[in-house]
Amino acid sequence: MVRAHQFRLDWLLLADSFLVIDQVDDGPLVITDEREMTARRECAAPLAGITRGTPEYDRVRASCARALRARRNQPGGYWIAKDDPRAAREAVTGSRSLADLNGVALLSNGASRIVSPYGRTDWPGVLDLLRASGPAGVIARVRQAEAQITGGADAYRPDDATVARCTHLPR
Repeated sequence: MVRAHQFRLDWLLLADSFLVIDQVDDGPLVITDEREMTARRECAAPLAGITRGTPEYDRVRASCARALRARRNQPGGYWIAKDDPRAAREAVTGSRSLADLNGVALLSNGASRIVSPYGRTDWPGVLDLLRASGPAGVIARVRQAEAQITGGADAYRPDDATVARCTHLPR
């Protein structure tokens, strides 16, 4: 979440959200809470070298999913408010002067896939797409990328894709 207050932009981010700050004198500044992705990488490590689609893969994958869930809303893990509103105390927070900003966008992790893993654009390209087509344009490009991916890889299943953009910031 973000708020414009007393000529500043304040933010609070948890788990799978991305804040893209459109800076006046520089490229976009992207802020996210890396803890969920770090936990996912660590919990998925046992899958390395196991053939997808085998009973062993399915067994290890289930174990990895349990290990990831065990890290949710725990010290050393990652925090999501869906399960516990007290998680907000663990959020990534910050503040910037509104005078330095053209606007901001908030993206869910599903929408951020346009940059990674799909590689359809970079963060400056996301801002360009938002200017040209708004949030619907970003979501449409994400859905196009998802439709072109084949093989059913877990990382490419459709995910929530939410984008909110604010360009009229008080100065």
